[in-house]
Amino acid sequence: MCRPLFTKISVCEILRRQLSTKTMPIIIVTAIAGQLARLNGLAVGADDFLCKSCGPRELLRRVANVLQQNAEQVQAANANPE
Repeated sequence: MCRPLFTKISVCEILRRQLSTKTMPIIIVTAIAGQLARLNGLAVGADDFLCKSCGPRELLRRVANVLQQNAEQVQAANANPE
């Protein structure tokens, strides 16, 4: 069995550490359905976590929700620059 060079969790950690991608929305989609996997994904900064058994409508709705949340965060940051 061939193991991936990077796991979804490690990719998420790398993206969150990089200045150019730290605010990019991240949705982890995986076959692992356990609560521990979901909690680990959210703990490293994923905006959402889906199991591959989700349907296309759920995926599209979650993507739309994450993009809306991100747009609201950007708008709030632009309205209140530090």
